[in-house]
Amino acid sequence: MEINTQLLQEKCKKLLDAIGNKKGLVVDKVELKLTGGTVFLSITDREYYLSVPVADIDINTVDEDFRAVVEADKFLKLVNKTTTKNIQLSVVDNVLYVKNNGSYKLPVIADNTGKVVELPKITINNVTNSFTIKNAVLQSVLKYNEKIFSLAGAKGQFPFLYIDNTGAITYDNCACINSFTLEQPVSLFLTEKLVKLFKLFKSEDVNFTLGFDELPNGVMQQKVCFDDGDVVLYAILTTDSKVIDNFPAKSLRDIANSVSPHTVVISKADLVGALDRISLFRGALDSKFAYAVRTTFGRDGVKIEDYGQNNSEVVYYEESCPTLEDGEEYSTVFNIDVITMILNNCEDEFLTVSFGAKALYISKANIINIVPEYRRGS
Repeated sequence: MEINTQLLQEKCKKLLDAIGNKKGLVVDKVELKLTGGTVFLSITDREYYLSVPVADIDINTVDEDFRAVVEADKFLKLVNKTTTKNIQLSVVDNVLYVKNNGSYKLPVIADNTGKVVELPKITINNVTNSFTIKNAVLQSVLKYNEKIFSLAGAKGQFPFLYIDNTGAITYDNCACINSFTLEQPVSLFLTEKLVKLFKLFKSEDVNFTLGFDELPNGVMQQKVCFDDGDVVLYAILTTDSKVIDNFPAKSLRDIANSVSPHTVVISKADLVGALDRISLFRGALDSKFAYAVRTTFGRDGVKIEDYGQNNSEVVYYEESCPTLEDGEEYSTVFNIDVITMILNNCEDEFLTVSFGAKALYISKANIINIVPEYRRGS
């Protein structure tokens, strides 16, 4: 079987980006299977099952029963290091032969009887909801909400993305409130690795299915399926009451919708530049203060300083703040890493920034990022 290298590399790279982490891959097997003239790549970690079509093949030229399960890390990386136009794949005696720049053999993973192992699939037997989600919604969740996971604190109490029919929330040492509307009421908690897989969807619409199946021990599993007609993603979601009962979705939305005492418009480039320059002097501070940036909001601009107040810069607003009198100031401390991450993820030239209510609010259309203050004043 011969597959265009560029096509196969495109899919393999996306899988590597989506399922890899600093310690390597979080899955150990990948399945290649020919079904109905199309080659599919499938992976699973038992919490999700993902199937991605790679290429259409003339079934008259290949074995219709082609299927191989091999070591994921080695296969995906071998494909990505290939420079030939095409890659030839064949299976003989439980060995996957890969012919590209050279000739390589990958043992097919088999059971004690010599039969190729089956990847455990996830199915939904009792469907409770089924509707269409705009892919733009999922990509917005991926772009804005998923970034909160990159912060060190995102491995804390709530390492989940919360989605319901009114939007999505990620929350740890800051929060991202993403507002949108789904066709039906749902309540879901998604892991970071599941959200990252949204990057594989390319169609305008994604079919969504939700269901609950009971295990033999009586435990109810919540399961979902995202299917854009090309990529199919099944997943088992958490039903841990400690997460579901304690996630502060309502209070976070109430905070996001509250009116802050002061609101200004600031150039993103000016603010990012000032923070970048101030961050150069972090090494001179005690490590416990290196993350901190002092901000003093005045009527015409905000003064940004390192925690030791040895270096400073003023970023001016587009217009004066109408709620601050001349000479009146509002001073506080924020985490510079959190603010920088949020700003770097914004594409707007100008940002709407609100302050004065124990948090910094950075707003963009339907997205509100909330960065809590660390302390007021000195």
